[in-house]
Amino acid sequence: MIDFLQANFQKKFVLDDLCNYVNLSRSACCRYFRKMMNMTISEYILEYRLSQAIFLLNNTDKSITEIALQTGFSTTSYFISIFKKKMLLTPYEYKVRHKKGS
Repeated sequence: MIDFLQANFQKKFVLDDLCNYVNLSRSACCRYFRKMMNMTISEYILEYRLSQAIFLLNNTDKSITEIALQTGFSTTSYFISIFKKKMLLTPYEYKVRHKKGS
């Protein structure tokens, strides 16, 4: 499941695609993932997307919009909102602080 999610994190997530990949029903798939990972599939995808966005912020000069779209967020504003909620900084503020620390 993790391999599938990491290979497809940039795309819009469709639970049925994952279920077909692992040959489980929707409920069994969600139940099993939560039991093994102690989080929902959606929470995992969001965490993974954010980790990839942080990597790109730290290691590239890509714009916030490019990073948002490359990491599977549907809009830049949604990316900024989720990033700020998790990191307590906007992606731009994060990038500026990281560059100063370098």
